[in-house]
Amino acid sequence: DKTGATPLFVAVHCDQANVAFFLAGRGAALEVATKDGETPLSIAGENGPALRQAAQQGMEMD
Repeated sequence: DKTGATPLFVAVHCDQANVAFFLAGRGAALEVATKDGETPLSIAGENGPALRQAAQQGMEMD
C-alpha cells in the first residue's frame, strides 16, 4: 500500500498466523520495511500470537 506495508506485514499486524506462515513459507521478505521503518518482525511483539505460531512452524526470527 502507500505506506509500504506488504501482505506479510498486514497478516502479522492483523494477527493472521496462518496467512503469515503461508506467505513466509513462499518467500515473502521478512525484512522489507514500511515508510515508518517497521518490518513484519518488528511489529510481531505487538501482535505476538501470529508470529509465535509462525515461528513454531519454521519462520526464522532474527
